[in-house]
Amino acid sequence: MKIDIVQSSLMGYKTVWEEREYLLKLALIPILVKFVCMMSVYMLGINVLSFKFVFVMLPSYFMDGWFIAQFLRTLLTGERWPRKIPSEPTQEQISFLLWRARGILAAILCFVLIMVIQGGALVFLTDIQTSILSRPQATPPEGSLMMLFLGVVLMLFSIWSFRLLWLYIPLIILTPLGGFLKEIRGFMTSVYMIGVWVMSVVPIMFFVLFIAGFFIGADSNLSKNSSGELKELTVWSPMDSPSIIGFLAVLWRVIGEVVSTVIVATAMAYAMKDILIKYGAKPIFKEPNRQL
Repeated sequence: MKIDIVQSSLMGYKTVWEEREYLLKLALIPILVKFVCMMSVYMLGINVLSFKFVFVMLPSYFMDGWFIAQFLRTLLTGERWPRKIPSEPTQEQISFLLWRARGILAAILCFVLIMVIQGGALVFLTDIQTSILSRPQATPPEGSLMMLFLGVVLMLFSIWSFRLLWLYIPLIILTPLGGFLKEIRGFMTSVYMIGVWVMSVVPIMFFVLFIAGFFIGADSNLSKNSSGELKELTVWSPMDSPSIIGFLAVLWRVIGEVVSTVIVATAMAYAMKDILIKYGAKPIFKEPNRQL
């Protein structure tokens, strides 16, 4: 499967901007839930590289999944939330509503499962790295070569499996995953998808971090001793800034994460649209007219 990385990424930005009013209506509750979860993490002093973090963020994962599923359902079928239900629905209408609900629920559960697996894998790999670095003298040269080999294998596996992170998209319309996986087979498919992800996420998060720097200030990250020399580099927390600025910084980060998530999901859905059309999708993407 070949993907136009630039076109898919641009369509992600363009579509999200065009649907900004509808997205705002969908995103209010997910943003609030994510903000509460993130503040809980900071206030409880939970390490973001721990299973506790994944557990605390579970409500946010479910709300993010609902938000993304509803929007992708709109993009792939033209249906908008909330869906009006007739006072006396026919059997055909009931069957359609159940089919729609099954697609959204399947996408939500798949999204949450992917997020939990991602978080768990990151914690597991971090623990292994910490364990190895804590006793370097116990690692013989042969062991170092083995770790290097395993690292390369893990990197290649991560690239190959990147396409699996987006399986919630075809589930929106209950696409059979067996047939869909055959359509996106090939190592290069994941490489293309990584390109779309980079172009969709990195600019947004760079802008978010750049603006967050004005909230945090230089003194929030660096602490100095009495002589004015640099003492240590610490991870910033809103507890370091007890004023409203700390909470605004967390809210800004939450909004940035939600925006980047919906942009990359939209870009991936656009990249997959030709395949999804085969399974009944009716995309509503508005592509710009190309003048020769």
